[in-house]
Amino acid sequence: MDVNSDHRVENKVGCVTSGLGKLDCSLKGGFRYGEISELCGCSDSGKTQLLMKFISHSMHQSKTHKSTLFCTILDTNGGFNITQLNQKLTTQLTHNVCYYRVCNFDECLYALIQCFGLNDEVVNESENRYILVIDSISAMIQGLSFVSKKKLLYMIYHETRFSKRNIATIVTTTALDRDRMTLSSPLGPWWMQCVALKVCLREKSVDFDDENEEETNGMKRMVEL
Repeated sequence: MDVNSDHRVENKVGCVTSGLGKLDCSLKGGFRYGEISELCGCSDSGKTQLLMKFISHSMHQSKTHKSTLFCTILDTNGGFNITQLNQKLTTQLTHNVCYYRVCNFDECLYALIQCFGLNDEVVNESENRYILVIDSISAMIQGLSFVSKKKLLYMIYHETRFSKRNIATIVTTTALDRDRMTLSSPLGPWWMQCVALKVCLREKSVDFDDENEEETNGMKRMVEL
C-alpha cells in the first residue's frame, strides 16, 4: 500500500481516521475534510473492503464527538455490500448512512446534490461532518459524454473544497496497469490535480475485517503526483 501525502496542506477542520493505525500514521491523522482522497488499485486489491472498514470505524468513533457524522455512499458498480455494513452499525448509526445504487448520470447527479446539500435554502452553520464515498468513480463516468463526465467530476471537486458542509470525499479507481498506477490516474491528468491524497493498493495485504489488523507488507510513499 503506497501513500502520497507529501504536499498535504494542514486543514483546520481536521480529519476522519481510517481505523487502520499505520495507514492513519502515513496519512498524518486520516482522511481530511475539504479534500478528495483516492484509493487506487487493480480489481480485488481490497478497495471496497477498506472502505467498509473505514466507514464502520468512523461512524462508531463519531459517537464520542459532539457533532454528528453523516455518510453518503454512491455504489456505481453494485459491489458495495450495504447489508454487511449495516450489520456492523447500531440502528441509530444506520440512520446517518445514506446509500445510493446509481446507474446513470441523473442518479449520480441527484445523489451528489443531496450529499452536498445544494437544495438547502439556509446555509448549514452547524458543526456536523460529512463523508462522501464513491465506489467506484471509474464506473461512475464510464460511458458518459465528455460534458457529463466533467460536470460530475467538477461538482465533486468544487463542493468538496468549497461546500458549506465539512465533507471528506473518498473515491476508488480501478488501475488498469499495476506497474503504472502510482504514476497516473485512470481518470486523466485533470483529475490528478483534484486529488489531494492517493492511496495505492498493490495487493490485498490487510485483513480489513479484523479489528486487530496486521499489515504484512507495510506502506511506502508514492511518487509525487
